[in-house]
Amino acid sequence: MKTVSSLILLVVFVFILVFSCELEKDDSPEPSSCRLTDCPLDFGSVIFGNARDMYFEMENRSDGTKSWELKLDCDDFNFIDVGPDTIIDTLFVTLASHARTQCYVRFEPQELGERSCELTIADCGVCSFSGIGIFEIEGFWSQEPSGVSVDLYDVWGCGEAVHACGDSGTVLVQETPLSNWEVLASHAFDDIPLRSVWYNCMGILWVAGGDWYAGGGKVLKFRENMWTTEDEDYMMTRYNVIWGHYTGEHYFLGLGMVSTGGYNGKYYDFYYWNLVEIDTGLSEITGVFGSLTGDRWVVLNQSWNNLYYGEGTTWENRTEPWMDQNLQDVWVHAQGQAFAVGTNGAIYYYDGASWNEESIAGLARTFYGVWGYGSSQSLVVFAVGEGALIYCRRDGNWEEHEAPSGVTEDLYSVSGRSYSDVHAVGANGTIIRYQVYDYGSPR
Repeated sequence: MKTVSSLILLVVFVFILVFSCELEKDDSPEPSSCRLTDCPLDFGSVIFGNARDMYFEMENRSDGTKSWELKLDCDDFNFIDVGPDTIIDTLFVTLASHARTQCYVRFEPQELGERSCELTIADCGVCSFSGIGIFEIEGFWSQEPSGVSVDLYDVWGCGEAVHACGDSGTVLVQETPLSNWEVLASHAFDDIPLRSVWYNCMGILWVAGGDWYAGGGKVLKFRENMWTTEDEDYMMTRYNVIWGHYTGEHYFLGLGMVSTGGYNGKYYDFYYWNLVEIDTGLSEITGVFGSLTGDRWVVLNQSWNNLYYGEGTTWENRTEPWMDQNLQDVWVHAQGQAFAVGTNGAIYYYDGASWNEESIAGLARTFYGVWGYGSSQSLVVFAVGEGALIYCRRDGNWEEHEAPSGVTEDLYSVSGRSYSDVHAVGANGTIIRYQVYDYGSPR
């Protein structure tokens, strides 16, 4: 009898436990089957008649395939199809379980002033867009105090922040457009020259450089206010350039130590470091950049075999017979257009299908850096170089810009927050800035 009673009590206990769990489950909110990231989108100031592209990300968090039909009912904001780069009224999204995708939006102001729009997505939430339509006014270059006197070799703008790096283990940051430049590191990392900097906009900063006499090439990472050495290789004389992608792939390329069977860089795939050999290990890589659509270009400091295309550790020579200048840098637009620059005013432009020459005739100086911003139809591209050399490309035409008064130093790199807020850095701690103010009258 005691055994039967115990059994009854056990059954009742289990029933109560299961019932209470069901009640708890019923009271809990259903988890969202979709997640939005990079929302809201702030397009900033866009010149009337031009456009700017940005994207937000959708993730299917459910256990099955889901589809959405996204519509924007706003005159100033439209979805774009990245492949043919065309405006579309409706964006159809289908995602497998736990897959994600990027949804591109173009802001092309139809009126002046502040513009906004909201997109409501079932099971995801709301993503809002904002921007300002402005008249174009002439921008100007001004000098900014860097607080250092060492040569600065690279600058990288991402989001609100701009970073720069240079000799003697120097790393600088300008946190916001209204901030002063601050020193993140100085006389650090055995005083090695830091040749390249790259920031992922989400709190992770990479710098690279090196000196064979100080142990070769080094790659360092700054995260949560702490520096760590990620790679140190005496077989690399130095790392010259960094480029990374949000998926985790990173390229650290430069100058190796041996000419046969050696390597001149590394590819980090988020899990492993892989050796990269382009041309030969003794060939110096001076530029690397990629697009969201998968185009990866590399340039070399030589007048032969100076342009390569590929991915990971596989690269193929794409040098054209007429490309006879040492190349110093390359920049790639999100949708595949590319610019490479180098000695004697060399500028090579890739339109997505073939390379074309846009070099500055009669110019005997070297371009060291190139960077651009904007939609594929309204690209603004800057090239900087020897003796405070500055050129800007708008509507397919290059024109020379005047450097700030008193600035004569070589400029080694250019980057920015947008086409209306651009920085260039160079010798002797030089930092100059190009700005276009928001409101004005038509020219």
